[in-house]
Amino acid sequence: MTASDLNPADAEARRVIREEVDETVFVEASAGNFLYASLILDDLLARPDELGDIEHIQLPEKLSQIYHNF
Repeated sequence: MTASDLNPADAEARRVIREEVDETVFVEASAGNFLYASLILDDLLARPDELGDIEHIQLPEKLSQIYHNF
């Protein structure tokens, strides 16, 4: 997938995440679990209206908490 394949809202959401979020937050929260990181990023991209307050989004502590939220 390239940037041109994304709709404008997705592209903007990805830009905000890339520029506004300290990657170490995701790395530490995921504890090296790629699935955790992938699910969190997918969730954030599904809620672009909340990205303006991204620093205050509470991340689940474990993958099981992500499943529980579904």
